[in-house]
Amino acid sequence: WGAPLIQENHAMLGVRTGYDMVKRLHQLQVIWMARGLPKLNVGVGINSGPMTVGNVGSTMRFDYTVMGDSVNLGSRVEGVNKEYGTNIIVTEYTHAIVKDKWVCRYLDLIAVKGKKEPTAIYEVFHPVDEEPEAALKRPDGFLEGWDEAIRLYRAQDFETAKEHFEALLDLYADDGPTMVYIERCELMAEDPPGEHWDGVFVMTHK
Repeated sequence: WGAPLIQENHAMLGVRTGYDMVKRLHQLQVIWMARGLPKLNVGVGINSGPMTVGNVGSTMRFDYTVMGDSVNLGSRVEGVNKEYGTNIIVTEYTHAIVKDKWVCRYLDLIAVKGKKEPTAIYEVFHPVDEEPEAALKRPDGFLEGWDEAIRLYRAQDFETAKEHFEALLDLYADDGPTMVYIERCELMAEDPPGEHWDGVFVMTHK
């Protein structure tokens, strides 16, 4: 979105497109599973920023494509869904634009493969003014509990953070990021990162 024609709401359109894709996929999964077919999944990564867009190449061969750090970051974030068991992740740059219109949660502060600068990432759930289907909704109190668990984690109170994350599983047992953080808290409690820890999780693969 945003090229070749300028669209001021490009971030909103991008998130809406990803959301509609995931929503429809969840509906199809019910049908496929009833037929005994394998479950398919999708990961969507969205970033907002400057990039080069257009025909790139020579008179003999060229492609209409996009290039730049903003493009690469979006591509890396798409793959991060596999690490957290999520469907839609946006970077802090997209989140800053859409946060008033979409229910999101802070996921992590990461350094994707190939970049040293950390980026905050967020999971997208649903529009604030729409009632989501069950697969795209978390129970009342879940997101507030998540924020507190993350606060404890970043304060290096890993034992207490783990207890809070485990309580979240009682509310929603299939939450991938919660399971990731429980395992991470166990590792951090055994081998504390130290006072100079910046909270950045470094991704070692795409």
